[in-house]
Amino acid sequence: MGLRSWISESEKMKPAKKKVVRVWSELLQAYLWVVDTDQDSHSLMSQGVSEAICTHDEIDKLKDLSKDSLKAINKVKEAFPESTIEEINKLDNK
Repeated sequence: MGLRSWISESEKMKPAKKKVVRVWSELLQAYLWVVDTDQDSHSLMSQGVSEAICTHDEIDKLKDLSKDSLKAINKVKEAFPESTIEEINKLDNK
């Protein structure tokens, strides 16, 4: 079936000019949040959100990763809520 997600507005997020979405990932079997900026991420954390939060820029960096890599990154984002994805380097497994 592949990766299937749906987007829903959160009742937890206070009204803002920017769009904040909560996404269910079948692949990760978890919810994650997608926000515009790190400031939006900090706002969600201050409201008690404990699920992984990614910016649109971070999502763009994750597009070509394997399922296992995505799962590992999600675990890191949950364990270290203020972590950010700065760069993705693929290792050459020769």
